[in-house]
Amino acid sequence: MDRSTPSAEEDMVRHTSPWWWFALVLAGTIVRFLFGLKYELWNGAADQLAWGIGLDDLLANPGIAYKQLIHYPHEGGTLPLSLLAILLQPLSGIMPALSWASLLVDALSRFLSIRVAQRLFGDRTAWWFAGWTVFAAPLMLPWATIDCGLHALVSFAPIVLMGLSTGSHASPLKVGLMCGLFACLAYDVWVFAPAFVVWWLLREDAMMDRLKGVLRFSMGCAIGFLPHIILRLFADNGFGLEDPSFFSVRGLEKAPFDPLVIPERWWTVWLFNLPGSFRLEALIDPVARRISLVFLVFIIIGIVGALLRRGAARPTLRLLLLVLFSFTLILAAGPFFSYVPEGRGYLYNRYFPFIAPLLVLGMIAGFEAFRSAGPWLRGIWIAGCAASAFHYMATMQHYTKPNDPAIGWVIGRKYGDDPGRLMRLLNVVPEPRRNDVLYGYGWGIAASLFDGAAVDDQERLGRFDELWKGFPEKVRPRVAEGVMRAFEPGITPDLNDALGAHLAERMRMK
Repeated sequence: MDRSTPSAEEDMVRHTSPWWWFALVLAGTIVRFLFGLKYELWNGAADQLAWGIGLDDLLANPGIAYKQLIHYPHEGGTLPLSLLAILLQPLSGIMPALSWASLLVDALSRFLSIRVAQRLFGDRTAWWFAGWTVFAAPLMLPWATIDCGLHALVSFAPIVLMGLSTGSHASPLKVGLMCGLFACLAYDVWVFAPAFVVWWLLREDAMMDRLKGVLRFSMGCAIGFLPHIILRLFADNGFGLEDPSFFSVRGLEKAPFDPLVIPERWWTVWLFNLPGSFRLEALIDPVARRISLVFLVFIIIGIVGALLRRGAARPTLRLLLLVLFSFTLILAAGPFFSYVPEGRGYLYNRYFPFIAPLLVLGMIAGFEAFRSAGPWLRGIWIAGCAASAFHYMATMQHYTKPNDPAIGWVIGRKYGDDPGRLMRLLNVVPEPRRNDVLYGYGWGIAASLFDGAAVDDQERLGRFDELWKGFPEKVRPRVAEGVMRAFEPGITPDLNDALGAHLAERMRMK
């Protein structure tokens, strides 16, 4: 191509006002809002609805209750989301306040990502990336109105951290500080830390300067993460029946660790999980698997292009690829790995929304290395993702009713050590749904209290007797049904059957 004559793509970008980025963010927000509203996606998210019940109770009974503002102890980002949801409560007649909060944070996340992409890679890449974010891919769409896990909402973090890391005035201390602060919102952000350390050590500076930079970065991380550490250690996060450790992440930290399976898992993540996650389809379906292979081919082309890029973008793309490598390696090594080829939907792919925008940004920037083929590769990729999004939205099931037993299970696990609070929370639940929530209470309490317990565990049995007395007699039969549900075959966690029979007898006698 004769570079002295601007291409149509370059001419379009040069004449595009920055206000178009606001318009594209707004367009993406409207798509996500209409999608969530049409199918009432929040009804399929028991965690969010349980969290919302805690907030409704907080509004009905004013007072400081940190454990009702934060959902799970490791999800620090739920605290600002709760505060935002309280402000948005007047809009809850349209959709839940937490969904409004998620929608706004999702829009802010996309805007920040686009603006940093423009600074890192220029207007053209930012314009294409902004275009991709409108429909994105099925992987990203549900989380704008379902805000559990925060993986998608914090996807701006690695992009912003890359922006802080590059340039002649980059400060490792400042990057570390922001990394620690972002990790207070979601632990996913920690995948950036090892990538930055490796990237910084590969610089051409004197070794002592590089080591000092790593030390400053580490100090910044520790300082930035300190508020979260203090809250986890000293604030009441709930889950009193489980007494989670400081490093607890929904109990997954108890899973066994086998380093020998990491290479196979890492290969599976790249070959199956990551490309398949974009469409949220079950890979056991041959058609879905073939489509995921097409996505994989484009991912590989984008990564190869990123490796081939020269010039000012090269250091940034090296850091970006290191973050991708860090994410997939940690996912493969940790207890979060799950390959269920017959499973489909966002719950099976909950971690990938954190890294997908960074991956796509790297791909779009990498396609630039192929010169005249670059616009075609970008266009086909974005069109394929958009077509997948249309298909996903058109075939989505309508969640007409909340899963009240599951909601009760979540609430029972979190507040099960306080029957009085459980009954108070029940007051903000509509009357027709209370019976099923009570059932969930019993289920969640038993799951939390008797996980790993022996049949003669007198300490836990005595604790249960105390809790049982805290429930009014009129609700005990329904709670008891939920307790026995926890001991049924195939229910996780797998509880001792003999203990269940013993517990049933104790509830009949008291």
